Parts: sequence; structure tokens; C-alpha cells
Amino acid sequence: MTPGVGYAIASLAFGIAKSMLIFCKLGMVLSINRVLALAIGVILSFASISSLSPIAAIASPINSPPVLTEDSNSLPACINTDCDCSDFQYQEDAQAVFDLESGDSHHLDGNPPNGKACDNLPSHSKVVAIPIVSPTDSDHLVLGNPTFATSDINNPNNYLIQEEEYALSYNRDKGIPNWVSWQLNQTWLGSVERQNDFRPNNALPPEWYRVKPSDYADTNYDKGHLTPSSDRTLSISDNSATFLMTNMIPQSPANNREVWRELEDYSRDLVAEGKSLYIIAGGSGEKERISDGKISVPEKTWKVIVVVDSPNFDIEKITKDSQVIAVLMPNSEAVRQTSWQDYCVSVDTVEEVTGYDFLSHIPKSIQNQIESKVNCVKQ
Repeated sequence: MTPGVGYAIASLAFGIAKSMLIFCKLGMVLSINRVLALAIGVILSFASISSLSPIAAIASPINSPPVLTEDSNSLPACINTDCDCSDFQYQEDAQAVFDLESGDSHHLDGNPPNGKACDNLPSHSKVVAIPIVSPTDSDHLVLGNPTFATSDINNPNNYLIQEEEYALSYNRDKGIPNWVSWQLNQTWLGSVERQNDFRPNNALPPEWYRVKPSDYADTNYDKGHLTPSSDRTLSISDNSATFLMTNMIPQSPANNREVWRELEDYSRDLVAEGKSLYIIAGGSGEKERISDGKISVPEKTWKVIVVVDSPNFDIEKITKDSQVIAVLMPNSEAVRQTSWQDYCVSVDTVEEVTGYDFLSHIPKSIQNQIESKVNCVKQ
């Protein structure tokens, strides 16, 4: 055997050993001694066949970096293309890929580089599967809980999660929220940039599937915020909270980037005028499933906005004449180049479609009047 072949054999054995060490990091039960023994066994076997001495084989230069493969289910499908930190659930998984590749081709290292991949991700050993639940008198539920959601793990398809920035009812079997509600006034707005740190919500119970950003890849749907990023710009933590996947539904590009965005912009315009808003949003129906059936795509998107003529939201300031905006939009490209006002309906209509009970904490006499009106005229 030629020296070049000997070099190749040594490289192969080294690659096997290194790959096995990586698999150890991903949770496989292999001892260091067994890995080394196997690698040396490979070297000795080929060396005896080729007359290349074991010492020479071990000492031969190794010029080629190991090739990344998808043989392990622990490695994401993007491994040979464009992985980023959003494709991993835990830091250890990202670190294993970082250690295996050459030159940090997926840009997983920190900024500045510190040798630790995706250090903003949680560790296997530190994840605590306890939902973030605030007191039941949350500002984001002040007008009611539309589905009587609870934080009981035995209520998986109407599971209440209350972040500091919003409240929501999560549907485990659909992989999306039933609804999200939040307040919007000037105290939530600042100059923080969009964080774009889409990620699973690791506060969900551990036995539930946690939707990942990569589940939306190649689906022709946007990761559509319900509580918008631009509604939470006072602090980095506020903005980052809007990128949890439990705040997302699949939205068609035209829906998400045009009519839905335009209504979000109008909402912030109202706040700039000194008003405060209470907003509830979600999807209805099922158009199809994506990500091997794990995520439901709503047939329509809806939103209800209660406007109070004061910088600070106060339920006592809601009257029969208060502006209440409700929309029901097709979740499709059919909404392209249309206006959000084209989809205005009454709150009663949204309740009929969804089966939810909105604004239940408002006195019934006022609730009946404001829910029956179609009131989308800009005031």
C-alpha cells in the first residue's frame, strides 16, 4: 500500500473516533475507551494488511476535515446547508455541530466569538418545564379570558400561558395559539430593534412537542406574530418574548405582510395619538397541516381591538360609543393589494366563527352594543 492510502486510512479512523465523540455529546452511551479502542482497531487492521506500521498510520498527516452527515436524528436537516441557532432546541446540540464542523461555516459561535455555540440557548440540564404563569388578574386578561383557558396540563388544547408581555391560550394538538391578548399603549413602545430570535417555548410541558422555527421552512407560510414585535420595543426582553413560537401562527405572505401589518401600523398610530388599546388576535378553521402534521394552518385570521381615549387603559372608560375594531381575513394570497378595512366585521361575527366569548368583563349593557357594531372607520 502506498503512503497516500495509509494517510487515508488514518484519516478515516480519526474521523470515526471524532464522530463517535460527537455522538457521545448528543446523548449516545459510548465510553471514551471504547471509542479509542475501536479507532485503534481500525488502524491496526488496515496497517497489517498494507504493511504500514501502526505508529506510522497514527502519525500520518490528516488533511481533510470530517464531512457533516445527517445520519443522527439529533442533527437538524439543515446541517449541510444553512443551519443557524434557531434550528436547535438546546445549546449542547448546537455545540456538537460546531465542534464537528471546520471554520464555523454555520456561524454558530458567539459575537464576539468565544468557542461556545449558540450560548443564548438553554442547556439540557437547566431547562425547567414550568410554564410562565402570572397572576390571574393580568393586565392582558382584564377584559376576559375568551375560552376560559387554564394552566392545567390536563387541558392541553386550551392551555393558559401568561408572559409579562401578553397572555395566550395554546393548542398543543394544533401547535399554535388559539388566541393571544395584550395591551398596547406608549409605555410598551421605545427604540429597541427587532430581535429576530425565533425559538421554541421551552416552558411548555416536556412531553409536548415544541414547535421550532425550522418547522415553517419550505412551507410557503410566514411565522406570523400575533403580538407584533413592533408592539414591544421598550426593552430587549419585551421584544424577544414576541419571538417565542407559541406566539406564532402560519400566515400567508400577503396576509402577514400586507393587510395584517397595515392594521398593526394603524393600531400604533392610535397609540401615538394618545390612546390605549386592548387587542385579541388568532386564527380560525383549518386550511391544512404543515411540518408532517404538527402545525395547523388557520383558514382565516381575526383580530378584535378595543380603543380607549386615554393613554392608560381603563375598563371604566369603555362606553357604548367606544371604537371597537374587528376583522376577519382569509389566510391566503387573495388579500393581496386590498385594505384591512375590507375585512371589517362585528365582534359578534368573530364570536360566531370562533365560538369564543370576547370582552366578557365589560358590563353586559355596554358589551351588547359595542359587539354588534361594525366600526372600522378611522377616527
